[in-house]
This record gives sequence, structure tokens and C-alpha cells, in this order.
Amino acid sequence: MKEELNVMQERKVWHLVDLPPNIDPIGCRWVFALKKNETGEVVRYKARLVGQGFKRIKGISYDVTFSPVVNFSLIRFFFAVLVVGQNWVHIQCDIKCAYLYAPLKEDVFMKQPPGFEVKGKEGMVCKLDKALYGLHQSGREWFFEIHNTLKNLGFNKFEWCNCIYSYENDLLLLLYVDDIVFIGRSIEKVMRGIKLLQKYFDLKILGKTRRLLGVEFEEKNEEVFIHQSMYIDEIHRRFSEYLIPFSSLPSVKVSFLPDPNVLKQIMKGRKWQNFLIGIY
Repeated sequence: MKEELNVMQERKVWHLVDLPPNIDPIGCRWVFALKKNETGEVVRYKARLVGQGFKRIKGISYDVTFSPVVNFSLIRFFFAVLVVGQNWVHIQCDIKCAYLYAPLKEDVFMKQPPGFEVKGKEGMVCKLDKALYGLHQSGREWFFEIHNTLKNLGFNKFEWCNCIYSYENDLLLLLYVDDIVFIGRSIEKVMRGIKLLQKYFDLKILGKTRRLLGVEFEEKNEEVFIHQSMYIDEIHRRFSEYLIPFSSLPSVKVSFLPDPNVLKQIMKGRKWQNFLIGIY
């Protein structure tokens, strides 16, 4: 938690002011999560401070919220054509606390984080200067921040799709919010692109693309196998009472369905709805 607040202080996410009249400040809360690697092992415990942006009113506190991302079908396409077809190099990177780089245009006031109020200034509120997580417009503001930075660095955006940029015809950058995949003709080309971005953002190099958006990338014999084994195992662990036993193909001619009365009782719960969403 202190690490998160230190990052916010470094990037000047807010400054304390007296609450203006007729203003209802939003609250904030801590969200905790586990960061896992490509094998499912926990590598980091994350704490993130998020603003309660759901209390804001569209048209007053924010307007347009749409933010583009790269289409995953195009990620598969470039891996097939360039990585497998032409043996290009790929490196995955992550931008730490990406939203906190983006300036916030609207006036948003927030209560100080509970338990971390500044001594002697407990009655003051935070006027947000950067796009804090939890605000409706934060994703959009971050996109424009990195888009303009890439443009100034000489990257050219593809006209026919979102969030794909080229650099000197031998380097591609695929952007999905704060996840970046560089695909280049050589490792030198890729590292050049990474170093350009590291001048402006805290860019962490994760190595070859192993896991992206819940999908695993596995290289075998100059081929790339894309699958979701970890996700399937997670679904099986969380919803094991709903799943029929595994069966090899071709399957035997027997029914693996559970007792209809038991299934009917299970389907009444909210967990069943979560299961259907998970396998969709």
C-alpha cells in the first residue's frame, strides 16, 4: 500500500485543497490482487487505490469514455505471419501504474485514502491531477497519453486497426491498455523501441510473450501454440461441482451428465451464472 502511495506521490496524482462549496467528493478504496506468472505461481501481491467513480454523473464529471485496444485476432495474425513465418523476435512489456501518467482534464475531488490522511490536514480533500484507477475516463486519458508519446517518438499508427504501431518498417508495437508486445526483425530493433519508451514510462521487460490477457503462448519447434490451459484449470477448480468428468476422444457411449434434480438445484444459484460467464 505504501509502495502504491509512493508512486502516486512521485507522479503527482493529486494535491490537497479545501473542499469547494456544493461539491460532494468521491470516496476511494483499496483493491487487492495476486500477480501470477505464466505457470500460475504467485509472484507479487498487489494493492491498488481506486476512486469510486461510479458516483460521478455523465456529462458533468466525465463525457466520452471509449478507449481502443488491439484486437486479439490481430495479435494471433502477427504471431503467425512474423514470428512463425519470418522468425521475428517478440518481447512482452508492462507499464507500471500506467493510468497515473495521464493528466485529468475534469475537476474531480476525492476524500483522502482511509488510514493515510495527512496529519494536520485531515479536513482537506484530494484534487485529482492524474487519471486515477476507478474513474470512467481514466482508460481513455491513458490511451491518448501513450498514443501521443508514441507519435512524438516516430511510431506510426496503422490506419486500418486500433493500437498497432510501426517503427522504421521493422518493428511493431501491439498495445492493450498497459500491456505491450514488441515484434521486431531482430532483438536489437526490439530493444531500441523499448529504450525509447523507457525514457517516458516505467516499462518492465517481461521477456518473451508467455501469457497475455489470460492466453498462453508456447513455442515449440519453431511454432507458437496458443492455448488457455491455466484458465481451464482455474475454471475446473472454482466450479468443479458443475463439471462433468473428463473423457478422452472418441468418447464412450454413456452419459456423463449429473442427476437432473441436482443440476436443477445448482442452476438456481448465482455461482452457476458466474460459471456460464466463465466458459463463454
